[in-house]
Amino acid sequence: MEQKTMEQKTMKISMLLIVLALILAACSGGDAPAATNAPEEPTQAAAVNPTQAVIVVTRDPSDNPFGAVDESVEVTEDPNPDAMFDSIRFVRVGGGEGAETIELMLQADGTYTRNGTSGVITPERVVEIDTLLDSLNFFNIAGDMLGPGGDEFMFTYVVTVNRAGVERTIQSDDNRMPQAYKEFVAELMSIGL
Repeated sequence: MEQKTMEQKTMKISMLLIVLALILAACSGGDAPAATNAPEEPTQAAAVNPTQAVIVVTRDPSDNPFGAVDESVEVTEDPNPDAMFDSIRFVRVGGGEGAETIELMLQADGTYTRNGTSGVITPERVVEIDTLLDSLNFFNIAGDMLGPGGDEFMFTYVVTVNRAGVERTIQSDDNRMPQAYKEFVAELMSIGL
């Protein structure tokens, strides 16, 4: 029996020592981090999907003295491509401080009014202007030729043509007109000089 009690005492002491060791291990604070393996270096670069930036530019309609640009306007059918124009109204604005605003009204008979001053151009010149209109296919030009605005030194032009009871207006600025249209505008601007 003494042997059993001795074994029991030894067992109790062993258990007490194990519990004490666990308590001390838990309360020691463990300031040093556990050792870990270093991460493996990649052998190949990771595949990256390409991205695309999308920039949307919007136009502030208040920048345009003639209203908002609407390029979805349907093309006006030329009422009679062989007929002479009835009238052409031309307006130029902008160009910065001190630039002259030009307002011109030209009739098919060659009479015109430019900024309040009347005059007459030759019948040959009227035919030249009408030929320019036809070569431009003026009534079939889609939309206006306007940029984003913001340049106070840029000129803006409005041309309205009446032919056989149908009217077509095109707005444009210096930076958006094709060369043939620039030549047409230059021809109109030279009337009355």
